[in-house]
Amino acid sequence: MIYLFYGNFAEAHEKAGKLLSSLREKRKEASVVKLEEDMYNTGTWEELIFSQGLFVEKILVYGTKLSENKEHKAFIEKHIKEIAESKNIFIFMEEEISKGMLSLFKKHAEKIVEISSEKNEQKREYNLFQFTDACGERDKKKAFYELEKAFLNTVPADEIHPLLFWQFKTILVVKTMEKKSEAEADKAGIKGFSYRKALSFEKNFSVKELKEKIGKLTDLFHNARFQKEDFELGLVQFVLGL
Repeated sequence: MIYLFYGNFAEAHEKAGKLLSSLREKRKEASVVKLEEDMYNTGTWEELIFSQGLFVEKILVYGTKLSENKEHKAFIEKHIKEIAESKNIFIFMEEEISKGMLSLFKKHAEKIVEISSEKNEQKREYNLFQFTDACGERDKKKAFYELEKAFLNTVPADEIHPLLFWQFKTILVVKTMEKKSEAEADKAGIKGFSYRKALSFEKNFSVKELKEKIGKLTDLFHNARFQKEDFELGLVQFVLGL
């Protein structure tokens, strides 16, 4: 199932956020996965379309400005029918969208909301990459400060966690590459910007430490879902253990 919000991005984000909150209220065990424009991975897309969560009934996919990335755009155009027929729910937010892509959405989306794209002054939203970058830098003090800023900006833990997990998983892939190059990274599904960032972080961790971090984040996700651990507190403790 697909929902599309496009036009004025601040309002699109607000309306999409309300829909997400409503869906999460109805499906309390649903897992939320947030996709950003520079987070392209074919395997991740296929998993989100064709499978349901291992421990939850449904996955809610929250996509932000994906049509501005050529890989995301090409994948959506090719697989929009499968996305629409998926048991999972896809919520897309776009600022600008081509006529051709909009036409595809009109054929397959459950609902499309167009919002006036007038360029009003918009409140700057918190950028989660400030937090994940601090974690990659292994700057505990900065990471803690940025996590607190995220919480103050009402960013929920289940939006922070997937991005942090993806960050450490990417660093591990880059760390263990026999030949470090953008071409090799691309074969592993890691694009240039993400590769260069992970390459700058990998010196801060050993392979063993990265595997431990990924394991802790995996455990945190499952414990939070089964209410064995507070999600926000778990993220704080993770940061303090950097």
